[in-house]
Amino acid sequence: MERNRFSSSAKVTPYAPPGMIGQVKDKAVKRAGGVMLAVLAAGLFSVSGAQAALTYSGNLNPADPSAWTTSTSARVGDTANGTLSVDGGSTVSSSSSYLGYAAAVTGTASVTGTGSSWASGSTRYVGYNGAGVLNITNGATASNTTAYIGYNTGSSGAVTVDGSGSSWTSGALNVGRNGTGTLNIFNGSTVSATGATTVGTSGTINFGNNGGTLSTSGLSASASQISGIGTINTSGIVSDIALVFDGSHGASQTFSFNGIAVNLSQSSSGVLGVGYLGSGTLTIADGVGVASNGGYLGYQSGSTGSAIISGSGSNWTNSGSLYVGNSGAGMLSITNGATVSNRGGSIGYNAGSTGTATVSGPSSTWANATLNVGYNGTGTLNITNGGTVTATSSRLGSGAGVTGTMNISGAGSKLTVTGTSEIGYMGNGVVSVSNGGTLVTAGLTRIGFNGTSNSSLTVDGAGSSWSSGGSSLYVGTDGIGTLNITNGGTVTTTVTGISIADNYSSGTINVSGPGSTWNATCTGGFYISRLGTSKLNITNGGKVVSSSATLNLGYYGSGTAVVSGPGSSWNHTGVITMGAAGRLFIGDGGAVTASGLVINTPSLVTTDIDRGSSLTISSGSGTITNNGTIRLVASAGAANGVYTPITYGTMSGTGSVQALGGIWDATNHTVTVTSAAAGAAGSALTADLATTQRFLFTDGSTGKSVGAGFQAATSPTNLTLTASSISGSELTSLQSLLGTGQAVLSGWDFSATEGYTEGNPVYLSLFAGTGHSLYNLTVWHYDGSAWSKFDASDLAYDKSFASFTATGLSGYAVSGTAPVPIPPAVFLFGSGLSGLFFFRRRKSQA
Repeated sequence: MERNRFSSSAKVTPYAPPGMIGQVKDKAVKRAGGVMLAVLAAGLFSVSGAQAALTYSGNLNPADPSAWTTSTSARVGDTANGTLSVDGGSTVSSSSSYLGYAAAVTGTASVTGTGSSWASGSTRYVGYNGAGVLNITNGATASNTTAYIGYNTGSSGAVTVDGSGSSWTSGALNVGRNGTGTLNIFNGSTVSATGATTVGTSGTINFGNNGGTLSTSGLSASASQISGIGTINTSGIVSDIALVFDGSHGASQTFSFNGIAVNLSQSSSGVLGVGYLGSGTLTIADGVGVASNGGYLGYQSGSTGSAIISGSGSNWTNSGSLYVGNSGAGMLSITNGATVSNRGGSIGYNAGSTGTATVSGPSSTWANATLNVGYNGTGTLNITNGGTVTATSSRLGSGAGVTGTMNISGAGSKLTVTGTSEIGYMGNGVVSVSNGGTLVTAGLTRIGFNGTSNSSLTVDGAGSSWSSGGSSLYVGTDGIGTLNITNGGTVTTTVTGISIADNYSSGTINVSGPGSTWNATCTGGFYISRLGTSKLNITNGGKVVSSSATLNLGYYGSGTAVVSGPGSSWNHTGVITMGAAGRLFIGDGGAVTASGLVINTPSLVTTDIDRGSSLTISSGSGTITNNGTIRLVASAGAANGVYTPITYGTMSGTGSVQALGGIWDATNHTVTVTSAAAGAAGSALTADLATTQRFLFTDGSTGKSVGAGFQAATSPTNLTLTASSISGSELTSLQSLLGTGQAVLSGWDFSATEGYTEGNPVYLSLFAGTGHSLYNLTVWHYDGSAWSKFDASDLAYDKSFASFTATGLSGYAVSGTAPVPIPPAVFLFGSGLSGLFFFRRRKSQA
């Protein structure tokens, strides 16, 4: 037998490598120029050094003459260039292996001759940070679990398998991961990958003029990356092709890549997709079923992949994840009763990607375990015309700065999530349920989860619905969250907890329009602002029906509830507790009922007197504990009479009841309103606040009016007030702040020469005209030198006047959409001394 040898011209220095298995006393390891050529210590076998060359022929383990085995990692070209040759039928076995470990270092290995082999028990890197070259020739073999050719950025790798009987067996095979990779399969050789073969953007596979065979469970490559004459056998493919599975094209088919015969037998062990580097299309039709283990539409940056799965029985069953827009642009269409199922679904996965998925038509279904819409890219999911989507969990807008959008539209269109739903995680989530669509979430739901998220859910139109169950509903957890229920949409929430603005965040729920309803059942705490800033707006006939163990309005943060407009109502079974910063405004015919009401300092309840608004506690027999403020306001248009805006049994506490524009009767729970002092704009009006609490000014040139309501005095107290229409530079400066299509609807300067103390509340009613929406109006304040937006948190709009409370007399204005001109006579209607206007009233006689 030939003696085991390490060939070198350097002086021999005996060395017994401790990592070697067997007896090595008579073996030599040589040094050249003081550089160690072979080291097996501390789990490392390396070959490197100036002119380093290690040739192994034979056996270093006398107990086994057929193999050299080590459990260490092998590095050829570790810190300096190195080469390794395995020949003469010898075999080398190592754990992981590296060729070209360090940057700017080259590692070369040659395995040649029948019986010669090199097995890596785990991963093989050909070009890790440097340059790697592996040649398997003349019947030699190599094997490993996973292989990378050109692993890190700046690396390069080349593997050549050449000659009949020469073979390389791998698990997953990556040609050009982040570096440059080349795989050559020449002259009848074979490469077998039990996992997927992925060719990176700087990777190529070359078969030459007389190539061999690549057999793999899946191939991800563009035809432009493969050259020569050879054969590819694969169980899956992602490429830039027009791939069709229909009645004429089954799951097994053959096509050509630049002269390479590709035999595809698509199965559940292989990937499937189109749009790898360029463009591709996938069609599944005619009731054909296709299986895969992972799907990609738009794999690399700049690619475009589109898939249409159409027709009853047509299906794509994916045991892995499906990426619609992995790094490129992806489009998925599921129509006419087709089905797609996968473990995880991602629409817009990597940064810079875009994805759109559409599920349309009765029985068209997409089933997911996890569903991400806008993961780190931009994603859109459309569910239309009766299509259905299911998921165990869903997330929209996962990454910061990205947006995930979901549209559920049409009768029968439905998304069902059995677990957690996050609408806006770090990014933005936008969900629209319309035209009879249905959303069902059975687990924890968050809208606007993190501080970078600004997200919304809208349920719009008759028949459109959202049913939310599970542990809790959060609208604004750390980010901004909005729930809109509009135009007859319905939301049913049956959960253990509800929190609007949970943690120094912002949360808003808008329930607007006849038929728009939120049924909120909460077995635990219901917080309208636990720590952040929240608003519950019930307007234009919207309804909220709620019940909870506890309800806190403004618990620690700022919580505001507005119930405004005829038919708008909030019916709460339980006690409404208003915390440190709670505000409840009832106006323009809105109604609130509750089992009890607790108003803590310095919370505020405001209801108007004259437009049918009402607050009812336990059918008029319940208790109000008032340690804050109850404010009852009469607008400029209130008719003379006695009103009962709040009904209850008893009131306790140290708080106050303020009537602005009338006189409060604590015994009978009524407010008496008398005629306003009326005059021309610019003139000074004087009235005794013990008998008259309202003023009305009319501008003769425009016909516009403004009213002001004050608290009654307990003894004769004169108040002299002037109100003048804004003009000149004051008007011009405000108009310059408005956007396109906006106009100053009304603006006035107020001043008092006697009878008013700055800081006391005054209820102002500025004529704004018809045709506006409450939330399209903006109130402005003028401090004598500049205009700024005014926080009119109790703003009410009765289709004529915009009314709000101020605590000082200066300049105020209201802006909105520029109105269509109306004859001045209309403005003058009802501007007489009685202050009578055509408003809906809730009135009782004393």
